[in-house]
Amino acid sequence: MSKRIQGKIKKLLANKRSGFIHKVEGVSEKDFYFIESNLSSISFEQLSEGMEVSFIPNISGEQCYANSIESTIPIGIQQSRIKIINVEKESGFILSVDGKRDIYFQRANLIDGLSFSSLNKDDIVFFEIRVGKDGFLSAINIRKDNSLVGGKTNITLMETIHNIIKTVRDNANLISDPYVFEDYCFTILKLLGLTDTYQYPRAKQAGNADGFFKIKALEVLYDCTLSEYYQDYKKDQIENYIARLNKTQITIDTKEISLNTTNNKQVWIITKNKTRIIKDSDNILVKEISLNDLIDVLEERLSNLKYDNLMTRLLELGN
Repeated sequence: MSKRIQGKIKKLLANKRSGFIHKVEGVSEKDFYFIESNLSSISFEQLSEGMEVSFIPNISGEQCYANSIESTIPIGIQQSRIKIINVEKESGFILSVDGKRDIYFQRANLIDGLSFSSLNKDDIVFFEIRVGKDGFLSAINIRKDNSLVGGKTNITLMETIHNIIKTVRDNANLISDPYVFEDYCFTILKLLGLTDTYQYPRAKQAGNADGFFKIKALEVLYDCTLSEYYQDYKKDQIENYIARLNKTQITIDTKEISLNTTNNKQVWIITKNKTRIIKDSDNILVKEISLNDLIDVLEERLSNLKYDNLMTRLLELGN
């Protein structure tokens, strides 16, 4: 999997919900194109030209694409203190939350009911960050406490998603029981929206994969393991999985599932390691799939209600 790099948004095409990121020296001689579904943990409305983002480059021939785009600026409600205040101009700066750039504000950025005269240097404030042209940072919805009327905490949707994904990822990293890992992987696949996902009964798993799923033109038999040396003892099993996918149907417990001979077929070994292609056998790709990469896809899906390229995203994992 390509490493994440940083770049600046060059142009936004609001009518097409897409845009371009400036080319990155040493990586590409062309700008990177992206569409809304490539955004992760940030909405299209939060983007601005000149904004710095991080992304995973996907270079195919002469085409350059940006995947899994994230803001390098903290998203959601932030907390810091007022660094500079200009009473005469009713403006000022809030101390940087990332150790880089301070954040500009003016009276119009305060929430209703908060007067500029009530603010003082070194006051702790809560706010959200907006990025303007050329990466200029400003604060909006500034308040002195992190609550709304009625005492409800003002948590944005993106912040909620970030917290969910952080919990999912942290819990995954702590798993050491192979059966728990198997169930966790199955749960992540279901959360992705893969409704046609099936798990082999544990009592009948000898020689079988852990599960199977299909989405549109993609059919996958998957196995889950915490071992780094699975290829030493799963070689025959993998060949068995390939043979099963070459048939017209498979049976899970008592359910018979039809397979389409024209569909893309893959065998996945889900691990905590890196995603990679192991081999191509009889036009069936055998891949090692990192659970963390599946969680990345889950984050992309949750962050974009219009996400509609799940099959393509899963199909291309490791490519």
